[in-house]
Amino acid sequence: MGTNWNRFNFIVIIGATPGSKGTILAQQQIRQILEATQTHVMPFQKMFISDIMNKIDSESRRVTDEATRKYVKRYVESFVQWIE
Repeated sequence: MGTNWNRFNFIVIIGATPGSKGTILAQQQIRQILEATQTHVMPFQKMFISDIMNKIDSESRRVTDEATRKYVKRYVESFVQWIE
């Protein structure tokens, strides 16, 4: 009997782009690949962060935009809730 190596792999996809929509197609392709390997990808939720260069501090690499910080926090909280 084979081992289900990915039964505990729960994935959330987050994309950031300096433009407005650069991560959308990449996320769709990554999602298709992961689902083909029967990896558990959080359904229905997608996170696209546009204009990222104006939302982070380039030296510390921390998010400085408060709305983006809240968006990421809510997204991570929904992921944690989904896997529990």
